[in-house]
Amino acid sequence: MRRITGVLFGLLFALSPAYPQTITASAQTTIVVNTTPVTGGSNGQCLTISSGVVGSGACGSGGGLTVGTSTITSGTTTRILYDNAGVLGEYTLTGTGTVAVMQTSPTLITPVLGVATATSVAIGGCTIGTDVLCTTGTTTLNGKTTVAGASFVLSGNISAAAWTTSGIRYANVAATMTDTSSSGTVAAAYTDVFGGNTVAASSAATFTNYYGAYIKVPVAGTNVTLTNAWALGTEGINIVGQANSNAIKETGYSLTGSNAQSLLDLSGTLNTTGSPDVFALRVTNTASGGSTKLLNLYGGVSGTNSNFSVDMFGGLSLNGSVQTASNVLFTTNAGIIQLRNSNTILSSPASATLQFGAADAASPVAQITKVQNVVAGTSNTAGANWTFNGSQGTGTGAGGDIIFQTAKAGTTGTSQNALAAAFTVKNTGVIQNNVVFSAAGTPLPTCNGAAEGSRGAVSDALTPTFLTAYTSGGTTHASVYCDGTSWKTD
Repeated sequence: MRRITGVLFGLLFALSPAYPQTITASAQTTIVVNTTPVTGGSNGQCLTISSGVVGSGACGSGGGLTVGTSTITSGTTTRILYDNAGVLGEYTLTGTGTVAVMQTSPTLITPVLGVATATSVAIGGCTIGTDVLCTTGTTTLNGKTTVAGASFVLSGNISAAAWTTSGIRYANVAATMTDTSSSGTVAAAYTDVFGGNTVAASSAATFTNYYGAYIKVPVAGTNVTLTNAWALGTEGINIVGQANSNAIKETGYSLTGSNAQSLLDLSGTLNTTGSPDVFALRVTNTASGGSTKLLNLYGGVSGTNSNFSVDMFGGLSLNGSVQTASNVLFTTNAGIIQLRNSNTILSSPASATLQFGAADAASPVAQITKVQNVVAGTSNTAGANWTFNGSQGTGTGAGGDIIFQTAKAGTTGTSQNALAAAFTVKNTGVIQNNVVFSAAGTPLPTCNGAAEGSRGAVSDALTPTFLTAYTSGGTTHASVYCDGTSWKTD
């Protein structure tokens, strides 16, 4: 005989291999063993099965439930019976409800974790501490995850095999984003959105520099050399700036030692039949101050000297020099244009003055002014004219003369000798000798082979005769000619 005590609700088990029986209890506490209902019995009595006949009677000295060879004489609150290889035992339960979960490797179908105060879940052997949820290992979330009213923090050291370009701290794996509602042209769209937060304070506060997102450069650790440490890398960027603020601003650039990195380093490749603007700056000038610059490059010790600027109308201002590949040098601080080398310079030493050659020096370099020639190897081709134009007048106003000046030798000294007009091409077409020689005034220079062909004007010729030697002491004004030996009147 087998003896069962206690109140049974939905208990299903096999009594023994020799007597397989099923015991159920209905809501009306009617106990059915196989097909035999047991409706009688008194409270506190034991259910008995003898030779397949179910009955009830006084409980024996065991005072409990006997299954097989196991006799359970009492139970413990919040525990459940279980069959362990034919031996009946108890499992400890926690919580409330009508569903029991075994401790080791349970399979939960759509479980509901209760929301209770000061509860927490530790998964994968994680040391939870004071956290609400702690996991060890890879966690996959299939669905939208929202962190509401709190910070999203990544912390802790990571050791892993080489991750190269796959990412290690935060790895956003490329995926396909399918828009299920848009059609036609969409003005803008974002895959990931950062910032846009309203920053408030409990009391008045001024933030000199505030960033919606700030990315720091990586720091080289043990056994690592970072040739270039970049805080951010991107395959393309489009900056939509805010009104009345800088779109891009760099303030931390600094070089020490022998470093020579560029503040801005751009590179690319053109392999196109198109005509792109490699660098395009487009500014709509609805209104601006008169000294507004489209571009202004500053330098100097304090970084405040405007060395090159472009105004809103395309005007250039240069405080320095421009060197080209063909050795053409433009410089403004010395007022020169250098062509070919330092000996071929066009300068402006004074207002409305154009000078061939560099600034005055102890050993000035002779200059040659010429026009384009016919290239050698071209047969019987005439050269081009070189025309010098005097200033044009209007109406009855005379045109300007073309004046040639020279500086005669003076007395011993270090001062520059004064320039004086040597001859003038008058606006009337007359060539005027501006120096009139005389024995008492400015004597004629020596006539020799080197001076042959020279001409001059004298004011003291004595009875001049054509092609006879000039003799001073008279009062006749005449022209004279050097024949390589002496001055002759002509």
